[in-house]
Order: sequence, then C-alpha cells, then structure tokens
Amino acid sequence: MVNMKNMKYTVQKKNDMLVVRMKYKAGWKQSFLLTSDEHYDNKKCDRKALKKHLDEAKENDWGWISFGDFYDCMGGKWDKRSSKKDIRPEYNKGWYFDEVRKDVVKFLKPYSGNLIQLTEGNHEASIKLRNEFDILDQTVGQLNKIEGNNINYGKYQGWIRFIFEHEGGGAIRKYDLWYTHGTGGNAPVTRGAIQSARRQDMVRADFYIAGHIHTGYELPRPTVILDSEGHEKIIEAEHLQLGTYKQSWNGAWESQKGFSPAVIGGRVLEFYMAGKQIKYRTWRIKK
Repeated sequence: MVNMKNMKYTVQKKNDMLVVRMKYKAGWKQSFLLTSDEHYDNKKCDRKALKKHLDEAKENDWGWISFGDFYDCMGGKWDKRSSKKDIRPEYNKGWYFDEVRKDVVKFLKPYSGNLIQLTEGNHEASIKLRNEFDILDQTVGQLNKIEGNNINYGKYQGWIRFIFEHEGGGAIRKYDLWYTHGTGGNAPVTRGAIQSARRQDMVRADFYIAGHIHTGYELPRPTVILDSEGHEKIIEAEHLQLGTYKQSWNGAWESQKGFSPAVIGGRVLEFYMAGKQIKYRTWRIKK
C-alpha cells in the first residue's frame, strides 16, 4: 500500500523495511518530525508542547514518525514506579485501555495525514503481553479507516529507507535508517552513548534512532573502511537519541535514581538539495 494523501512522498512496506520515496529537484527539501516517548495518557505529558510540534509538522507538510511509547497506560496499574494518582481521572470510567485509545485516536486524527509510523515501545509491548490487547494495532486500524491514510505499525526495531529520485530521471539515491525504541536507563554520565556504540557494531546504517531513555542529542559516529582500490574512506553515520514529552523531575523516580532530567521534544530530520548532492541536517524541536 502507498500513502497517496501526501504526494511529496509515498510510503510503502517492502520486505523488512518501510520505504519512503521522494522526488527531488533544484531547491527541493523535505522534513520529517521524529518523536518518541510521548506518554500521552500520563498526567505528566506536556500535551501543549506535543500539539505545538504536531501543528508545525502539519503546517509545513512534514512527515511524522513516532518511535514508541506514545501510550503510557502503566501508571497505577503494574509499573512499580507509579501510583494510581498518575491516572488521569477521565480514564477512570469504562474499560481503562479503551478509554485511553479512544482519546488518543481523537487527538491523532488531525495529524494522521502526516503520520507515517507508530512504533511499538516497551509500554505498548507490556500492555499486549499482560492484557492480550494490542492497543497500537487498534489505534493504527482506526486511523487507517480515514481515506488516504496508510500508517505503518512499526515493530520495536526495524528499518526505514529514504529513496530519492530526480524529477528528470537519473541517479537514485538513498539513506538507510535503523531504529530501536531503546534499551537500558538514562545513566547520568554516558546517557545512552554506550548503547549507540553497540548498535553500530551490530548494524550498518546511515542513521540510528533510539528513544526510551528520555534524553536527546545528536551524536556523529564516522567509521573508516578500506575501499576496493585500497584507499581509506570515511563513512558517515548519525545517531539521534530522541527525547520525550513526559515531564519527569522534582521528586519523580528519575531524580530519586540520580538520572538526568528529561529532554522535552523531538528532532527534525531535513533532506535538501545542495548542488548535485542530497544532504541532510537535523535540529532539536523545543517547547
């Protein structure tokens, strides 16, 4: 299936990857909002910042990819770090998960034309494991009933390939992005840098994306290879650690464990034409 609502790019599932295909020409650019760990139904979710960033994406025709834990759904239920006071009162009626899902679908509908993928995080995986209810599958299914939508249900880790074709024909170029929702905790010193190095040892990609630890930064990790002619060649690789929309400090479990305060917001990945080359830049989108 191909997303036809936004003709600036098309989206298609192929084998083990999601393909985002674009046509480019002189002066062309296309941006994508990358977010993670929205924890929308948690009382501490900064919904104002999230809505602001999604409004910006919609206004500028950015694609949007969410890399896990859009849902929280663990507060006060089985997460030992939380209490029942963390549950928003509007969800304490009917069946808890269904009330949350209906509210999330209502919130996401205006942005569903920009949404490329909702990814499973550890929270969605826990809901599915403990309750035999795939809340993310239900959400994607509801949103894809809207004409033109083709939102992908992303696994916990996977591949996204960006393919660029010149409008006049000629060379096809690509960037490969490997993502994982993430592992480990937000150690106050390394802040996920060790996990970044391990990912690059396991997988070869142009971009590495992770969330989960509620901190955000861009970390270039170039490597050196020997080409077929025996010349050294530097291969660029970019690690993007995504922040969160859940405020967490001042007595929260993160401060009790000595973790760093959360970084609120996501990142924007922009591809653009520079001469005859396709280049990229990223920046943090703040509150």
